[in-house]
Amino acid sequence: YGIRNKGGRFTAKNLTISTSTKAGGINNTVQDVTGRPGIFTVDNLVVENIRYNNVVCDGGTLTINNGQLEASGTNNVKTTGGTLYLNDVDVKGNWEDTAGTNHAVYMTGGTIIAKNVHIRDAKVTGLRINGETAVFTGSNVTISNATKYAIDQTIGLITIDGLKTEKNYYNITNNGGTIHLTNSYLGPTVSNNVRLYKGLITLNNVVVDGHTPDHVDNVHALFVSGGELTGANVTTQNTSNAGLRVNAGTATLENL
Repeated sequence: YGIRNKGGRFTAKNLTISTSTKAGGINNTVQDVTGRPGIFTVDNLVVENIRYNNVVCDGGTLTINNGQLEASGTNNVKTTGGTLYLNDVDVKGNWEDTAGTNHAVYMTGGTIIAKNVHIRDAKVTGLRINGETAVFTGSNVTISNATKYAIDQTIGLITIDGLKTEKNYYNITNNGGTIHLTNSYLGPTVSNNVRLYKGLITLNNVVVDGHTPDHVDNVHALFVSGGELTGANVTTQNTSNAGLRVNAGTATLENL
């Protein structure tokens, strides 16, 4: 890594980490012997031309205020533990020629608290969560131009107030865990806009804006094939097929 904090205290301003073909950008974790958590705070961060992860939080507390995380060769931001604060951060996804399945933000554990964050240009997924202890809490989050999913969750917890999505193939796929969205706009997609197979999705004051002109056949704004969909004041519009399609599971919506 350009900088690795393993149980210490590190504070920086106007930090740039660039050009590494064999390492990542920043790593924050805990000290092996004592278990002391690292505390890393940086204001005005730029990470660019990094072959591996730009930011990894394995433990402790990592805070980024005003950051530009340029495209990386693997998952751009990754958490396995600890708490990562993203305030006014632009996460610019993955290199176009990166190999494998890579995401802009990938969580197997830990917590991300995001405010005024733009996640864009992911090779696969803007926000991918696959961990029972993974928690993402956000306000004013935009996810755009993901090749596949804006959000894809297997297990974990996502709570976002003020989500905006645009130019994604799917916006949300939930295969387990819980997703809560409030005061959000889900822009047009090529395939089903929101897909629920397992777990829970709650929508309050959310607009689901159907599909793009080049959409595939037989797609819906809200597609439920298991799990539970709940919420209130949900608008579906500009849909290719159904606004709400329920094949299995349950859907309970007030003021649809």
